[in-house]
Amino acid sequence: MSDTIQADRPLHAGMLIDGEWTSHNDRIEVRNPARPGEIVGTIGRGTVEHIDAAVAAAKAAQVKWAKLKYSERAAILAEMLKRVEAGLDERAALYVRENGKTLREAKGELTGVSNRQKLTLSFAEQLDNDIAMPDPNGRTYIRRRPFGVVVSIVPWNSPVSLAFSQIVAALLAGDVDLVTDLPT
Repeated sequence: MSDTIQADRPLHAGMLIDGEWTSHNDRIEVRNPARPGEIVGTIGRGTVEHIDAAVAAAKAAQVKWAKLKYSERAAILAEMLKRVEAGLDERAALYVRENGKTLREAKGELTGVSNRQKLTLSFAEQLDNDIAMPDPNGRTYIRRRPFGVVVSIVPWNSPVSLAFSQIVAALLAGDVDLVTDLPT
């Protein structure tokens, strides 16, 4: 799958598991809610095997990811946000067809995603440092440690905004996020 989106053509996507796009014979049609006869594209129907493979890949990746400092993870995530900002008009046009939002709503949500998540990433340097707290019986430190693999379930009404609010926070924390219902 390339970064180029052609919003006027059907998009056919698989799932990205362990850095590889999956192919599927069993596909789900995505229709334009404003024009139910229009097929926006198709996505592969996931199986239990896909879930198991995605969780195993996420667990393996999370070990290395969690060893990075917050500021290192933030720098990588900031680059990812630049990719979200690229091709905004094409992404918004596809989002309109896939979700039924107006073009103004779609552009607003896509623009807002990057702006809000940059604010989240701005806390990375503060998070790199442990916090020492006064304690009458000795010393108390707050150390932040990731949970591991987490799952985000995203509703249909604002999937990009809601997904990114979960994805960026989890990844910044050192977790690896498996997302469902994230538009490409």
